[in-house]
Amino acid sequence: MKILLYLFLFLFLSLGYNSSFAQTQVAKLDLIFEKRFEDGTVRLLKFETDGQMDLSSSSGPGKQVSGGNIKEVFSNLFPSVEFVVGKRLLGDFYRLEILDFSELNNDVLTKIWDAFNKNKLFNARISSKTIDGYCISIGNRSVLDNYRYVSKNGVKSMDNSKGKNLDLSGYTLLGLVNKLNNNFKPIFFLEPAPYTDSFNFKFSITNEESILNAFSSYGLKYNKCQRVKKTFFLD
Repeated sequence: MKILLYLFLFLFLSLGYNSSFAQTQVAKLDLIFEKRFEDGTVRLLKFETDGQMDLSSSSGPGKQVSGGNIKEVFSNLFPSVEFVVGKRLLGDFYRLEILDFSELNNDVLTKIWDAFNKNKLFNARISSKTIDGYCISIGNRSVLDNYRYVSKNGVKSMDNSKGKNLDLSGYTLLGLVNKLNNNFKPIFFLEPAPYTDSFNFKFSITNEESILNAFSSYGLKYNKCQRVKKTFFLD
């Protein structure tokens, strides 16, 4: 009787261990692309289908990491850039690592696209066109600071916008511009500057005039301008 009891316990613990192991198995990563530039390094790794995938994104000194499908890994790190990706590439998941670059900008992205073409990993191309819009910059910093975001309960940002009423908490100026460009015409551009602080924005986006009038109340200024817009294609 004791022998049967011990055997039952052994089988029960063995099955429980194997089940726990299966649940925590991590998907393997295959390095499919690596390029060392003079000012930094780029690595693209592909997740195998078996196991749990870490698709998180993180940012720190000298290291930017992004996970997701091939479009998401670039959009996470270059949110103001338009990416167009062929359907055949969207079924797999990747981890993008960008190391040692002093900043992420279109010059870095163009280097990556050129390297993709030379490596023949993807069919990568860039198209450019000149478009009209409004360039946004800070006119009165002290006014803008009145709307600085203070995190509550660890919440980094919130979007409570409804219809034609914009309501953003914890958004950077770049986040504001991207939100407007996703929901409204004409196009807005953020003048180059290290704008990393987060703010609260709440105003009407009924029409172009209501948006432009709201900028001044936040200490922002604008002027009509033209910019070259690049679209990055992968197939």
